[in-house]
Amino acid sequence: ETKQFVSGGRAGKLILNSKGFLGFGSKETVLHVGEGPIYAISWKGTLIAWANNRGVKIHDCDIKQRITYINRPDKSPAPDAYRCHITWQSEDTLFIGWADCLKIAVVKEGKDMGPTPKRYVEIACIINTDYKISGIASFGDYMVLLAYLLEDDDEDDPTGRNKKRLPERPELRIISRDNENEEISSDALSVIGYQNYVADDYQLHAMDGESLFYIMSPHDIVMAKPCDLDDHIAWLIARDRFEEALDAAQKNAALLKGHKLLDIGEGYLKYLMENGQVDTAAEKCQNILKDDHALWEKWIYNFSSNRQLKSISKYIPIEKPTLEPELYELVLEAFLEDDYPRFLETVEEWPSSLYSIKKIIGLVNERLKTTREPTVLLEALAILYKYNRQYDEALSIYLRIQKGDVFGLVQEHDVLFSTIQDKVSRLLHFNEEKALKLLLSNTHRISVDVVVQQLEREGEKELLYKYLHALFLKDPNAGTEYHNKQVELYAEYDRESLGPFLRQSVDYSIDHAYKICERRGYYEEMVFILGSTGSAREALKLIIEKLGDVQKAIEFVSSQNDDELWEDLIKSSMNREEFISGLLENIGGHVDPIRLISQIPKNLQIPNLRDRLVKIISDYNLEMSLREGCNVILKADSVELAEKYVLGQRRGVKVDRNGICAICQEKVFMSGRGDGGYVVFFCRHVYHRRCLTPDGGDSNYRCVLCEKNQQGGARAPSSGAGVRVKPSRA
Repeated sequence: ETKQFVSGGRAGKLILNSKGFLGFGSKETVLHVGEGPIYAISWKGTLIAWANNRGVKIHDCDIKQRITYINRPDKSPAPDAYRCHITWQSEDTLFIGWADCLKIAVVKEGKDMGPTPKRYVEIACIINTDYKISGIASFGDYMVLLAYLLEDDDEDDPTGRNKKRLPERPELRIISRDNENEEISSDALSVIGYQNYVADDYQLHAMDGESLFYIMSPHDIVMAKPCDLDDHIAWLIARDRFEEALDAAQKNAALLKGHKLLDIGEGYLKYLMENGQVDTAAEKCQNILKDDHALWEKWIYNFSSNRQLKSISKYIPIEKPTLEPELYELVLEAFLEDDYPRFLETVEEWPSSLYSIKKIIGLVNERLKTTREPTVLLEALAILYKYNRQYDEALSIYLRIQKGDVFGLVQEHDVLFSTIQDKVSRLLHFNEEKALKLLLSNTHRISVDVVVQQLEREGEKELLYKYLHALFLKDPNAGTEYHNKQVELYAEYDRESLGPFLRQSVDYSIDHAYKICERRGYYEEMVFILGSTGSAREALKLIIEKLGDVQKAIEFVSSQNDDELWEDLIKSSMNREEFISGLLENIGGHVDPIRLISQIPKNLQIPNLRDRLVKIISDYNLEMSLREGCNVILKADSVELAEKYVLGQRRGVKVDRNGICAICQEKVFMSGRGDGGYVVFFCRHVYHRRCLTPDGGDSNYRCVLCEKNQQGGARAPSSGAGVRVKPSRA
């Protein structure tokens, strides 16, 4: 097998050396000559790259020709001071480092130009550095650069006119190609005598297939290898990049050797606390501390010592793990100092089993003695009382602050009905609708008397009206002893309901109701009261004189069915033109029009008299026609019903052929006593006619058996008139 290598040097020749087996068939081929010394060569696949003082060239061994020429960068320092460094990353990507300029060249395939494809090179990227490049190597998707740095020395020349630049330690830097060529690592190398070296005194070499890099200087060879996870984490921590360190450690915890995951996490928390990022530290606690009881205790006290318990409160675990009660009490006490809303929120969210309820209740009561805004604290105290099963105390607070689930609490615990006996008005002010529903559904627990007396005592007249009104709507027979009071309340707060109440109830004093209505001028209600007590004329007088409503007057008189009231209405209307007009339009269906017309004063001017006379006569005729028609229908129905009754009385009655006469106790149809005929009642009891009338005369027959049953207290069937029948042979 033939082996090949390429060589260069100060002679300026690029020579391809080929050697056969045991040295036979050796051959040297000059690929390039005549452009000065060749200091750098790199071979990958079929491509050979080399650099001289003018630039970089690439030779393709397949087509045996040079495919590109890359010039030395413009304004670059003298090539004798800073030589070029090249290396292949892959078979088509070449890294070129020259002084402070880094180029990335990519070999691409061109169009077919004959039997062999033509290749060309593009410069994919140019990077200018703030240091000189003393070596270059490939490391996966990264570039490894050996950086030569100089620092200014101003001690000998304060004016800065003759500044000297002194070498610094060389650094191995890693550049990423995927993230805009970002520098991701930088390590200073310990090299003996670096102060006396120039850039070309260093070399960087890497072996293919190995992640090892060799940095050579005149007196040292330094080997560099990739950092492991612990090295990476240490590097991140040294630069205060704790979050990245923690993330890397959590993702690869099994690879950690020198670091512990908890130590990294706690270091991160400590860093955040020291830098004032308390909220972020609190947020990270769940991810870092997880379910470690001891660590949670440690860091809660840490936050407490820094007076930052509020920040960590919402992240403190309440299960898995459940901490000591003292820790939860510590948080609640911190909120109780100056953040009542958070205290209330925490009491609502945390299970009461986490802390001592009695202790917190005591602390809240102490705080209430000095606070000026007790509402939020009282709400929290009510919740604590509920947790402690002191439901009466909780209910009293809810009613005091007008908040909370009062009605749910009362319905869940019947014992609380005794607590609200003297708090009815507070209950109604809290939620009128729910309170009324509760009171009306539990009159056996809180009686009507208790509610009424309490509301009267506290002067809550409107609430009393609403309670009695709701009670009356639910059960008109409940609270009848307060109907007189209810009349007063309706008159004051709800006149629309007064009329219906007066019509429906019979348990109020008529005189009392009339005086109230009279005092307030409620004439319609007064008319009803007078009408219901028989004072129809006084009621009609009120309608005419106070209400002046002819239609109401006609309706009222029609409802009384009193002919004399019509006469009073007609007479009272003769001096009121509008009443006469109203009567002419509406009275035709009730009285004879002549009766009204004959009393109208002569020479009285009545608008549209002709049309109104026609209407009243038409209405009257229509009324008479309807009455006559009704009479005809009534007579026809009476005759039809009478005929049905007669037919019913004459119908045959089915009887038992072996029936026994209740008087003689013999078979009715088998004895000689039947010659006088038989009597059968609609109750189907059968008698010999002679037994019912021994003297043979006709009589008003009655069933003996049914009469006895009736006298004995049993329900007697209707017997009706008897039916005489002849014996049948059937």
